[in-house]
Amino acid sequence: TYPLASRPVQTPMAEPDENIAPTANSLDDVVPSQIKQAFNIAEHAESPGNDLRNMPLAVRINASVPAARKSAYIELASLYGGECAPDASMVAEHAEHIPHMLNDKAPLCQEGALDAALAWMQHAPVEVAASVASAVAKALAEKHAS
Repeated sequence: TYPLASRPVQTPMAEPDENIAPTANSLDDVVPSQIKQAFNIAEHAESPGNDLRNMPLAVRINASVPAARKSAYIELASLYGGECAPDASMVAEHAEHIPHMLNDKAPLCQEGALDAALAWMQHAPVEVAASVASAVAKALAEKHAS
């Protein structure tokens, strides 16, 4: 028999290198702050495809992200709420969006949708407003009547 084989081998502790990720035999040996520091992982990384700020207003009004729709509704309300009256083509362009905005299910968007719809209705010609009046009245009666 070998008497030294039964003894554990002791090796001197090396100083940890900050540039090398720690290795471990189990998850209990890993400190999460070391992993994040070693890999430099962002907590909330955004994908580059989700940036809607530079998209046209019509695209943002129909976006799947409620925050993007809210900002589009607020922008639309400010377009119509300004001192100069918008031209008829712009009013007609957004006519189809008004009922959809009023039917928005996201609580975050509802106030902005009401503001945009009100501003739009104040500037819409009678013919354009009449084309969506039924859908607007239905949305207001079903969703916003209290």
